[in-house]
Amino acid sequence: MNQYKRDAFQQCMPPTVGCQPSPGPAANLPPVPILYCYRSESLLRGTVSPENLRKSVLGRAPHNVEVARRTPTDISRRATISGPYTDAQFTVYDPGLGACGITNVPSDFVVALDSDQYGSGYPGPNCFLSITIQVGNTTAIAQITEECPSCPLYGLQLTPGLFEVFAALEVGVLYGTWWVN
Repeated sequence: MNQYKRDAFQQCMPPTVGCQPSPGPAANLPPVPILYCYRSESLLRGTVSPENLRKSVLGRAPHNVEVARRTPTDISRRATISGPYTDAQFTVYDPGLGACGITNVPSDFVVALDSDQYGSGYPGPNCFLSITIQVGNTTAIAQITEECPSCPLYGLQLTPGLFEVFAALEVGVLYGTWWVN
C-alpha cells in the first residue's frame, strides 16, 4: 500500500469529522478507496480518484448523490420531542387523511399532535413516532399521524378506538402522561 493510500485509510478510520487524505501529487496515484469521510454520518462508498477526492468529500461528485442531497434542513427535521409530558389533555377526533400523509380509520391507535410540537412541513418531523399514552394505570401505544391546530401544548387528539381504551367517548376530555418510545 503506498503512502497516500495508507494515510487516507488511517485518517478515515474510525469515522471522524473533517477527514482529509494527506496531500500528494494526485496525477501519479491510483484511485483511493474511501471508507468514511467528512462526517461520521456520511458513509462514502466506492473508489474516488485523488483529484476528485475533495469534491467527493464535499458531496459534489456525481457518484455521491446521497451525500449531495443532504442539507441542514434534513438534520433539523429529525424528531424534536421526547417527553414525558404530564397533565397533557387528550380529546377524541374523527380520523381521515392526516397531515403525515396517510389515511386512518377510527379503530387505529393513532394521534394528532399539537401544532407547536408537530413542527413545520408536511410530513412533519415527528410523523410516525411511536408514543406511549398513560391515563391512570392504563397505557396504550400509538403513532403520531396528524397535526392538531386546536390542541394545547403537549395535547393530543386520539382516535375513538384509542380513546375508548381509557374511557367512554362521552367523557370527552382526559388528562394523562405521554412520551416517545
